[in-house]
Amino acid sequence: IAERSRRKIMLLGRSMERYCSIAESMGILNLPRNVSVYGNSKSINKALARANENRTKYMLIVTGHQGEPDALLPRIAANKTNFEIKPGDNVIFSATTIPNPINIANRNLLDRRLKERGARIYNNVHVSGHAGPEDMRDFIRMLQPQHLIPAHGDLSHLSAFVELAEEEGYKLGNDVHILRNGQAQVFNR
Repeated sequence: IAERSRRKIMLLGRSMERYCSIAESMGILNLPRNVSVYGNSKSINKALARANENRTKYMLIVTGHQGEPDALLPRIAANKTNFEIKPGDNVIFSATTIPNPINIANRNLLDRRLKERGARIYNNVHVSGHAGPEDMRDFIRMLQPQHLIPAHGDLSHLSAFVELAEEEGYKLGNDVHILRNGQAQVFNR
């Protein structure tokens, strides 16, 4: 979208900067020249002021899709930044709300504030936050762990993970462990 509309991309927010920095240091992210990352308050405020003055030149990608009060998007929606949401602005959510009461309430407040300012909201443009099989394979190869314990998933996800781990030379019950919530695994040295 940014390329077609000839906009520069601004990635804004503390966690956004942290994740990009880690990914770049690991060599798995190489941002194009038209992408800038801003993570501290001073740089974010300057970038937002610049974007507000030249609205057609920038696409903002910001933190706060769950409506977290201190994250950037809720602060923008509450008019607490140098960027003003105007009627017709497009806000695209590429992640679904984590279904717990606090997140749902925060997100509802965020949506209401955005709508009050005339923003057009696009929901359900979801991109999973979970790694796909080949990403998991790369991660296993990169870390070369002695043991693998998947954190969660239904039976089909867990069995697919075990299959992938076995393709990488691991063995269920030996160095691949499936645990129930609260269950402990003891490792001998």
